[in-house]
Amino acid sequence: MKQYDKAYNDVTEFEKDKTEEELNNINKYGDEPYVSKSKYKAAIVDWESKEEMIHEVIVFWIIGFLLISIGSFLYFKK
Repeated sequence: MKQYDKAYNDVTEFEKDKTEEELNNINKYGDEPYVSKSKYKAAIVDWESKEEMIHEVIVFWIIGFLLISIGSFLYFKK
């Protein structure tokens, strides 16, 4: 996050004294500081999506364990 914040601030500082026409002529996909900002943003998005998947797996495992436990309890109760 610190690196992304630095890259974001670099982009903001770079764009501060530019006109709208100059900003339209800039290659935002191949020039610095835009490359660094997009690289860090992609890494953050990737990390968050993997974290969300891990959370979902844990929740489904817990639900599965509870269902197996309840089913076993009901089966052996007869």
